[in-house]
Amino acid sequence: MTLLTAVLDTNLFLHYAPIDQIRWHDFIEADHIVLIITPTVLRQLSDKEDSPGSRKLRERAATAIKKLTALSEQPAPLILRDGVEGQFASHEPQLDFASYRLSPQIGDDWLLASVLELRGESESTEVVLVTQDLGRRSETDKRTGSSDSST
Repeated sequence: MTLLTAVLDTNLFLHYAPIDQIRWHDFIEADHIVLIITPTVLRQLSDKEDSPGSRKLRERAATAIKKLTALSEQPAPLILRDGVEGQFASHEPQLDFASYRLSPQIGDDWLLASVLELRGESESTEVVLVTQDLGRRSETDKRTGSSDSST
């Protein structure tokens, strides 16, 4: 059985269907997929919800937070679809940002740090960042030595 861990980017929650409605096996080749929702994503969604920018974006962020809150209250394991599990990361990554040329002042670098930390914890499991952001995909490739999946 192949297992893949996917760290989710904030934009996924703002611009796509809810994570329990996405047909993940259409995009990711693995028998079992674990979707990781990081504290970074929760913080960025909260920031978007409270920002003075686009009303539509604020509403999407609020909807995503409401859905994630409901999911977080379900008992583990959080089965989203057949072969797809959701997990909420319990902490921010603890690795040395500078040694990976990451900056703690850049929100996206926290997501990259999560990918790197998870890869270090389990060398037998593939860990990817799920994003449609071209800049972030390029940075992931450069800093982690592999490409990522995207929806």
